[in-house]
Order: sequence, then structure tokens, then C-alpha cells
Amino acid sequence: LGGSCFRRSDGTLLGSGWIQDGERMDTLEDVRVETTFRPGSILHETVSMTARTGKGREVRIEGRVINMCPTKIPFPGGATFVNEGLARFTMDGREGFGIAESWHNVRE
Repeated sequence: LGGSCFRRSDGTLLGSGWIQDGERMDTLEDVRVETTFRPGSILHETVSMTARTGKGREVRIEGRVINMCPTKIPFPGGATFVNEGLARFTMDGREGFGIAESWHNVRE
């Protein structure tokens, strides 16, 4: 599966994506992500994603970041931090591994 979210003006993260289960593929709609961060930092520790498939099935995925590769991309007046986290995910009693990515724009 894959999903992307962007912060809306009200502060919520909302997006879309796709999911494949066996030979079936479907869209993910109303993707919402909640993230917890290490205290006082922008490094994420956990991620929860909820969504609805195009066929109406509710999806909930829980992830815990195992390892992190923080990357700083400078730009005039600040930087974008792209934190690539290797994570363990669970969904419907199944477990898998993947990337939990978190972006942060920081101005000087």
C-alpha cells in the first residue's frame, strides 16, 4: 500500500493512496495520519493511518519506527528535513515492514 497526506489549513493531515490485497487493488480515500514524535524533536516514533477504500472498507494501520535516517535539505532561509523511518506495521493482525516518512520545513 502507499499513501500521501498533506497538512490542511486546519492542521489536519488528509490524503489518498492505494492498497493491494492479493490480486485485488483498490484506492485509499480519506487517508488520515497521526504521528507521535520524540519529545522536543521532529523525529517520529509512531504513526497511525486510517482510510477508507474505494469499495468502502475501513482500514487502520499502526506503525512503530525502528530506525531513522534524518536528511537535511537546505534552501535559502531554512531547510526541509526528510526523516525516513524504517517501521514495523500491523494491519488486521498481519505484520509487515516499510517506510514511514515525515517532512518538516524549518525557517531560520
